[in-house]
Amino acid sequence: MNRSQNAGLARKVIHRGSSWSTGLLTSRKMNRCVPWESPVERDFIHLLEYNRDVKAYFAQPFKIDFHFDGRGCTYFPDFRVEFVGGGEVIYEVKPEAELKEPDVRKRMDAIELYFERRGMSFEIETDLKIRRGLRLKNIKTLFPYLYDNPGSREILAL
Repeated sequence: MNRSQNAGLARKVIHRGSSWSTGLLTSRKMNRCVPWESPVERDFIHLLEYNRDVKAYFAQPFKIDFHFDGRGCTYFPDFRVEFVGGGEVIYEVKPEAELKEPDVRKRMDAIELYFERRGMSFEIETDLKIRRGLRLKNIKTLFPYLYDNPGSREILAL
């Protein structure tokens, strides 16, 4: 990953072994490559690219320190999203099954409380919500044409 691809990241994207996939998705909205640490994060980026209400988004945007179970913890949100009409939301993207683990759920509750106390919006997006229906499949199919200008091509009349 070169410096321009790493711009704005609070930490490097982590590769957690051979079974974990990471990568970069070319973002036309952000005019650079955006890193992802799991397939569900990659899918979330596709949705952000197609959402007209999203002005900008940033992966691994910053670090927070908070207390959890009597000890200090560090957390890097997955995404910070700015909206066209104003406002922003901090997103954590996780598989639904992972959220069913009691320790993970308690940690997410502590992180949510951290943001709530600071007047910031925090949401958890899951694989089940992101991949529901045909929307994501259609977006991935159309993704190469997202910013294509069909008016610039000559249309042949039959």
